[in-house]
Amino acid sequence: MTGNYRYISSECKEKILLLSRELKPVQVAKSLRVSAKTVRRVLSYVSEHGDVPRPLRTGRPCLLDGLDTIFLESLVEHSPDISLDELQQELEIKRGIRVGEDTISRLLKQRGWTRKKIIFTAAERDEEWRAAWHLEMTRNYHRWHLVFVDESGINRRAYKRLYGWALCGERARISDFFVRGKKCVSSEAFL
Repeated sequence: MTGNYRYISSECKEKILLLSRELKPVQVAKSLRVSAKTVRRVLSYVSEHGDVPRPLRTGRPCLLDGLDTIFLESLVEHSPDISLDELQQELEIKRGIRVGEDTISRLLKQRGWTRKKIIFTAAERDEEWRAAWHLEMTRNYHRWHLVFVDESGINRRAYKRLYGWALCGERARISDFFVRGKKCVSSEAFL
C-alpha cells in the first residue's frame, strides 16, 4: 500500500454510516473531513459484514485471566502498600503464574489502580468520642482558656511505606496504630 493513511476512529465510521443515509458520499466526506474513498470503503465493509469495522487488538495476548485479575485486586485492596515484587511473588506462589512486574503494573493501571502517597489514619481513632470532646470544648471553654504546648517525640512510623495503590479518584489509606513513645515537653507555650 502506498500513500498517506490516517487512523479513522470507530465513532467517525459510525457517523459516516449515519450521514450516508441522507447525503451522498462526497457530501459525507466533506462534512467529516475524510476522503470520499474512505466513505465508500466503510459503506462497502458495512454492506458486506453488517457492522462498522472495529479496530483490531494488536500485541501479545495477556497471560493473566479474570481470576488472576481478581486475585491481584484483592491483594491490593487488603494491603494497599504492597509492592509489585510482592504481587509477583504472590501470583507465582498462589496461582502458579510467572509474569513480569510491568505486566502486573499495566493490568492494575487498566483496571483503574494508581500509585499514590498513603494517608495513615489512627486505628485508635473514635469518631463518637472525638465529636463529644469537640462539643464539650466548644460549650465549656473559650479561646482564651486554651494553652497550646509544643512537644517533640520519636517517629516510630519511619519504616512504613509511603506509597500505595488506590483506585483513580480515591486516596490510598491505611489504618494503623500510632504507638506513642516517650515525649519531651518543651518549655514554650503559645497563648
